[in-house]
Amino acid sequence: MTALAAGRVTIREVGSAADGRAVAGLVTAMFRLFRERNPALLEAIDDYMARQDVEGEIAALVAGGLGAGRACLIAELDGAPVGTLMLKPVAEDICEMNRMFVQEDARGFGIGRALVLELMTVARRLGYTRMRLSSLTTNREALPLYAAMGFEPDPNPDADNPDKDADHVVHLIRDL
Repeated sequence: MTALAAGRVTIREVGSAADGRAVAGLVTAMFRLFRERNPALLEAIDDYMARQDVEGEIAALVAGGLGAGRACLIAELDGAPVGTLMLKPVAEDICEMNRMFVQEDARGFGIGRALVLELMTVARRLGYTRMRLSSLTTNREALPLYAAMGFEPDPNPDADNPDKDADHVVHLIRDL
């Protein structure tokens, strides 16, 4: 668990159905924001959500489990959920960071950076040595953070990823 700003912000792994429901609300808000910002990509966003089984992922989280090699963090500001970040396996030693979101009114407290740092710690604990991510090229808040956290263009995105050659998606990777 990470604490920032004299205890105002906490980052911890999801541990209850209530946490899962809070994350569900945050993920819903994230996709709503993506849809608002990217009206030309509505079909691609819907396709991504279906391929990734976002609804099933959230249902599993609320039910109390994500499965082996997975993790979900929740960020709270003064006890209220304001951010989330998830991890899933890609290969034996590679994980994917996804579903990063911090509510707009909670930005500027270092929550995104703290989420990434904590997820890297969790990933190492789970035995991963590399971390990947994919992001919309319009994700103006997150892309500079990813670069500052050492993520670089992934020269070999997952061959099975239907978005691997999409112009609206950037693929990044870093060693842990």
